[in-house]
Amino acid sequence: MSSGQAVESWQDYRRSGKLALEQGNYVEAERSWLQALAEAKRFGTDNPRRIRSLLDLATLYQSQGRYPDAQPLYLEALEISEKTAGQDNSKLAVILNNLGTNYSAQRRHWDAEVTYRRALSIAFNAYGPYHASVATAVNNMAELYREQGRYGQAEPLYRYALAIYEFLDPSSPSVANVLTNLVILNCCLGNDVEAMALLKRALALEKPGSNQPLFQELRLNYEVLLKRTRSRRFWHRLKKMFNPEA
Repeated sequence: MSSGQAVESWQDYRRSGKLALEQGNYVEAERSWLQALAEAKRFGTDNPRRIRSLLDLATLYQSQGRYPDAQPLYLEALEISEKTAGQDNSKLAVILNNLGTNYSAQRRHWDAEVTYRRALSIAFNAYGPYHASVATAVNNMAELYREQGRYGQAEPLYRYALAIYEFLDPSSPSVANVLTNLVILNCCLGNDVEAMALLKRALALEKPGSNQPLFQELRLNYEVLLKRTRSRRFWHRLKKMFNPEA
């Protein structure tokens, strides 16, 4: 097979995998991308096509919750990228963020934090303080802290990520995502009033007719929070009625 044919074959397998994934056919997506990975080996172990195929498969496995299967693929892609592009190349930030998410899902919190910190350092040095890659790493680290109950450390990071996304595009879905994370954080802290205010800000970003799953979930959460807030106010008034000094 000629070099040109090998490239075409690799591209065909990648396209087939992407189409299968869009149709919800994970088995076929995996089969196609495994074949793409096999084709990529023809170009050498350090070829960018191999990195792309490794990341395709890793992302697929991660979306299925197959975190132990995804982890070695991310690590191999990272190793090749470090070897070919250098330890501080900006492209590493994306791989590191995904690897950190993988560690976090496996409850390997220390590994996740170290990985996120490296992703943040690379993105910050490459792009400056107000870039989407920086916001991604900051938001991921905030999520990690929240999951560990480190709420005081999580909140300023969420606020920083929110400031970046609002600076870049105030109406982007990323703004709604971070607002949603702040809602969850404030619910964990029992700050229902602040959570309601944040939830309203997130819902205001929904575009007419978008019908996105995120906003459907937000509307359900709004109803739950509204009932909970009203219930707390009711019991607080009742308590005051029977014990005015409370």
